[in-house]
Amino acid sequence: MLTYSDCKEEVKRARNKEKGKKIDHNTYLRKEGEIFFIKLHNTDIVMIDPGNIYTHFHGGWITVTTKDRILKFSPISFYQKSHVWYIGRYPHKKDNPVFFEGIQCNSEGEVLNLPEKKETEKESKKRKALDKMIKEYIQGYILWIKETGLKDPLKGDCMGCLFVDASKGIVKGGLHENESMGFDHYISHFEESYFVPSLLWKAINERGYSNPSFIWQWGDVDIFKQTLQWFFNKRKAELLKYI
Repeated sequence: MLTYSDCKEEVKRARNKEKGKKIDHNTYLRKEGEIFFIKLHNTDIVMIDPGNIYTHFHGGWITVTTKDRILKFSPISFYQKSHVWYIGRYPHKKDNPVFFEGIQCNSEGEVLNLPEKKETEKESKKRKALDKMIKEYIQGYILWIKETGLKDPLKGDCMGCLFVDASKGIVKGGLHENESMGFDHYISHFEESYFVPSLLWKAINERGYSNPSFIWQWGDVDIFKQTLQWFFNKRKAELLKYI
């Protein structure tokens, strides 16, 4: 971890004071006023104030790299399960609070701004409801394929599933670039049992198969099921906002 004093020493060695001191791959430490910021790519992920209070952000990037950098430079403890981050060291414990944007801890790793228990219970119910919706939707999707056959994606498909950021296309790991029309339309799909080929095609491409066309044509429903589960797990933190 980096303390406030450590940060003061590190930035002294920065060649580019505006960009900050490089402290890891694509990771920089910079100072604004009396506050230090640790930036990964274009996202400030940790903020350290003079009292050694750490404020944390993921900016929607629930990735292994973001998790690694936060744990490396901050005393906070959290773990990942099904693409959701939970506070604490012990995954077997039930009802551990969910990591949220702006969560703070002191230099001992003690979280300072956890929500009230009632709010935590509310979040737990939301997660269970979302898990059920995703499970039932995928089951329905696979049954739909078995009954009707897998059709090619069409321009008449759901716009949110068909299109991504035109400047980048489907980006493996680039969650927000792949959702230029937002995340909430998936909830409508769940509620309406609306199955479109473009959604599965998008999931196959995003997962990074070396030959997505082969996966599509092969038509293995078990692979389709696993890919859709992976696709929605990756979006859980965003989808929970609409439950």
